[in-house]
Amino acid sequence: MALPALGLDPWSLLGLFLFQLLQLLLPTTTAGGGGQGPMPRVRYYAGDERRALSFFHQKGLQDFDTLLLSGDGNTLYVGAREAILALDIQDPGVPRLKNMIPWPASDRKKSECAFKKKSNEELQDSYLLPISEDKVMEGKGQSPFDPAHKHTAVLVDGMLYSGTMNNFLGSEPILMRTLGSQPVLKTDNFLRWLHHDASFVAAIPSTQVVYFFFEETASEFDFFERLHTSRVARVC
Repeated sequence: MALPALGLDPWSLLGLFLFQLLQLLLPTTTAGGGGQGPMPRVRYYAGDERRALSFFHQKGLQDFDTLLLSGDGNTLYVGAREAILALDIQDPGVPRLKNMIPWPASDRKKSECAFKKKSNEELQDSYLLPISEDKVMEGKGQSPFDPAHKHTAVLVDGMLYSGTMNNFLGSEPILMRTLGSQPVLKTDNFLRWLHHDASFVAAIPSTQVVYFFFEETASEFDFFERLHTSRVARVC
């Protein structure tokens, strides 16, 4: 076999090949990055006073399950049991209560939940309250029946895209688009597009689509043990 016209013997060519392969495998450095990869948006060093942690509690409230940071980073919205809170977090480590909206479940709703075999500790009012205070709408398919159910939602152009459980048992996951001027769009549980143990992580809007990130058992594989896999769904 004729060698390339490089004036190199086979062993030299092999060494050159391995050297080039090693360059491909090693991480590349970027200007000013020092080869450390992506940098965090916020970074505190040991001993920095802003690194101190503090606790927030409000008498009579519990289950602070849902958190949403405002666009300017100064307000933290907290969804708790039967209440919604707005916390001022401009001073690092010192959250202050700005406002609180009580949202108790009515006696009628508690009776309905008890009839469906939910315990008293799990009685929640699964309803959405839009900006218009004179209108209350059912939140089935938009908010979870149980705060322990992993769920996600994002509001895009007046339309609510949500991923949650559609029943009390937590065995019917659903992707749904509601509100706005477009018709309601949702997955059909009969077609089994989602495994019953789907756990939603996030919903991120992009150009003309919304991506849902979730985890579920991969039903397309027939293994001895269940295989949990991460997936991405796209809603146009």
